Amino acid sequence: PVPPPQGCKDFDSSVIATCLDTVAAVAGLPGDGSTPSALAGERKSGRVLLATGGKDATDFAKLDVQAAGDGGLTGLAVSPSYVEDQLVFAYITTATDNRVVRFAKGQAPKPVLTGIPKGATGNRGTIGTDNRGALLVGTGDAGNPNAAADPNSLAGKLLRIDTSGKAAAGNPNGALVVAAGLHAPGGVCASADGGRVWVTDHLADKDALYRVQAGQP
Repeated sequence: PVPPPQGCKDFDSSVIATCLDTVAAVAGLPGDGSTPSALAGERKSGRVLLATGGKDATDFAKLDVQAAGDGGLTGLAVSPSYVEDQLVFAYITTATDNRVVRFAKGQAPKPVLTGIPKGATGNRGTIGTDNRGALLVGTGDAGNPNAAADPNSLAGKLLRIDTSGKAAAGNPNGALVVAAGLHAPGGVCASADGGRVWVTDHLADKDALYRVQAGQP
């Protein structure tokens, strides 16, 4: 039998980090699987910690975030070429907007895509990779459900961008937006070949899982 936890020490081998605060973002790190490791982001504090099996979690980065209105640090993804560039992308809420930033350990974050609408609520967003070299970004509706259907707003959308924040090659009409109608996205993922994409969303009366078809709501 596994002994019960003692303080921040958990003896269950499946637990690789404890005593974290409101973790809202996790990104697994590449490896051979023998020693699992991941980055964990605390929504309210903006701390990013490196969690590795058999070791204590260590600080990796600290992002300046505003956690009011369900915002803060809500998404993490490692770069599509992480082995070479060691970059990490995050979806965060600032004092003025929601945005995507990139950073490496020990470096200050740099903006990638700014100006995503911010509201009193509806700031939660998510980020992932499409396994074809692009980033997938799900944005909240900033507390305005009508914004999710507004083609001129980045709120309530699924975006597909390159690592510099521009529309990724192959997007419909060369636009950032590939799908609309989200409200409080919680996660996004793609099949291994990038041919299929799914996104989760939290609605007022239910949670939803969508299969995304580019160019359709």
